[in-house]
Amino acid sequence: MTIADYGASQGRNSMGPMGRAIDLVRERDADRPVQVVHTDLPSNDFASLFTLLADDPASYLRGRGEVHPLAVGRSYFDAVLPAGSVDLGWSSNALHWMSHSPIEVDDHAWATFSACAQARSAVDAVLADDWLRFLRARSRELRPGGRVVCQFMGRGEEQQGFEWMADHFWQAILALRAAGQLTEAETRRMTAPSAGRSPEQIAAPFAAGLVPELALDHVSRFVSPDPFWDEYRETGDAARLGARWAAMMRAANGPNFAAALGSGLDPARDRDALLDALTQELAWRVAAIRSAAFRGTCWCRSASAAEFQAKNSASRTPHTATTHDWKAHSIGAGASRRPMNSRPTSRTLAKATTRITAPEVPSTVVSNDSSVAATSTAQTRTARLARIEGILESFPYKR
Repeated sequence: MTIADYGASQGRNSMGPMGRAIDLVRERDADRPVQVVHTDLPSNDFASLFTLLADDPASYLRGRGEVHPLAVGRSYFDAVLPAGSVDLGWSSNALHWMSHSPIEVDDHAWATFSACAQARSAVDAVLADDWLRFLRARSRELRPGGRVVCQFMGRGEEQQGFEWMADHFWQAILALRAAGQLTEAETRRMTAPSAGRSPEQIAAPFAAGLVPELALDHVSRFVSPDPFWDEYRETGDAARLGARWAAMMRAANGPNFAAALGSGLDPARDRDALLDALTQELAWRVAAIRSAAFRGTCWCRSASAAEFQAKNSASRTPHTATTHDWKAHSIGAGASRRPMNSRPTSRTLAKATTRITAPEVPSTVVSNDSSVAATSTAQTRTARLARIEGILESFPYKR
């Protein structure tokens, strides 16, 4: 039996599903050999994947014999494996990444959230083309009766669900630009090549008869859990909420943003340092907003975190949050108008799950943001209010 893991990354989202699939196969045939083929781009960190398989207690190799993991470095928008060779395909948290960024915008880090209708249409056109390419490649690879299960970022009727964090990320980028750490051209090049799909967008190729070899068996949209937010509701620790979300966003988007800067970045400048500054800025923004909301704080106007950093860099303690494989985390929760520790209104309408069947007879950071390391309580309070003030200037509401 062959199981294909499309868009495996470092494998953390694959261990559980692969293990479950193997166990189900073995219920009917205990000795049946299984090969699991992990696919991703040639630049993927396959070494971490195989280390996880060898050493992690969650590895699907633990306690299971005759299981053979393999890897292929190739884009899943094209054929990856031989025709008629795949029994089961799995893809988790990958298909919202587009094959390329169709357009650069100057009013957001995600073109899907741009005020420009042409930009949003360009994103939807690439999403449609990528999805069709993915389906056609799988229709060639699946055996008769084979199936593919895909889980990726979805889109609601009125929002995609991660606007709150995308907006925070964009404001953090703008703060770095205002502080002179990014140019306008660099800011545009950081437009992220990702967006969610609606159930209608998922079903469209099937309804139009563009993939007659396949049938859409099931599609659903559901709200994704957010363990970071759940922890914050229990503890009120806004600094930890900001640090964890910022680390996750860096792991998910940092490599793309760094690569987008490309050759246009002065060799004397340090990409990692830029990402460090962006991560810290994002963590501070989330922490300041949620800390103020949790405590019912009042505030007045002042400077942004990046501007404050430029003037008071010596007073800040380095952020040392550990980053993890972004695929291990869900997306959810968000900034809101609601007071205290109530859940934000911009809740993620996140993941879309799709099951596709080949018919049996186919047609074919924070500086520990509890405070700034100032020399006195008064200075600390002033610094925090300054950061909160600048952050709130980018939002349409004030407490």
